[in-house]
Amino acid sequence: MYHHGIKLAIASSSTNQEINDVVTALGIKPYFEHLISGTTVAHSKPAPDIFLKAAKELGIQTNECMIIEDSYNGLIAGKSAGIPVIGFANPNSGNQNLSGACIIIEGFDEVDYSFIHQIHARENGLPVTISSTSRLIIRELSENDLSELKEIYAQPDVKKYIEDIDNDLNVEIEKQKAYIKNVYPFYKYGLWGIFHKESNRLIGRCGIQNKIIQGKDEIELGYLLSKDYWGYGFASESAKAVIDYAFHDLQFKRVVAVIDPANHRSIKVAERIGMTKEKTVSLKNKEYFLYQRSKTNGT
Repeated sequence: MYHHGIKLAIASSSTNQEINDVVTALGIKPYFEHLISGTTVAHSKPAPDIFLKAAKELGIQTNECMIIEDSYNGLIAGKSAGIPVIGFANPNSGNQNLSGACIIIEGFDEVDYSFIHQIHARENGLPVTISSTSRLIIRELSENDLSELKEIYAQPDVKKYIEDIDNDLNVEIEKQKAYIKNVYPFYKYGLWGIFHKESNRLIGRCGIQNKIIQGKDEIELGYLLSKDYWGYGFASESAKAVIDYAFHDLQFKRVVAVIDPANHRSIKVAERIGMTKEKTVSLKNKEYFLYQRSKTNGT
């Protein structure tokens, strides 16, 4: 986090000397802008005073903060300050009730900038950014994006290959609102928006979702692009970013794409990102090509 410009502070119930001794011994003192002791505030944890002071000294608002805590009193203090709390199940802290945390971790291997960013965004009701490429941002859709999505869905050349879009686009947009509210926070993945960096416009949709194909649970890659942006490599660029995210961040071992044999553009995209045709499958009395890519040690 430090190397991403994130301001860090320690807010502990220990004395200033004890905090300083620990961070000095661990060699981590340079990473923290402030070391704040509970002895310097009027009320100790579970009161929010120490976290409110930390935010003030860092020069940020509480809605910009995240806390990592290993104690029940610290959890309550953080929540009282209006700050989302990540619970750390520290084996050296005894039996602490951290059930009220937004997430509980057992170690710090997975705690990087992306991890913190996603939790912060979700806890503050903001769309989570999934990936950034040279030309594109891939992030969760918000309700503010749906008018642009509706325009894309209305394009006949886009809609004809998408079986699950309602013919009444007003109904489809209401379904999308429910999707944003329920699917993203539950699964932590789904069908995301593709945004052009230069214009900040929504230009398509790409992502992964669960699908049962001929009785087998699969992770399905899906992608579509506004016709205005065909022919520039955006579909391949976004699909590659999503499949990389599926393998590296979500640790899926296999991703498939179900493609209409007449959709030659989609087939080319699948092949460009390293997917290979596995077989032909029959879904809803219609035949499709099933493309797949499996994670390898070098992926």
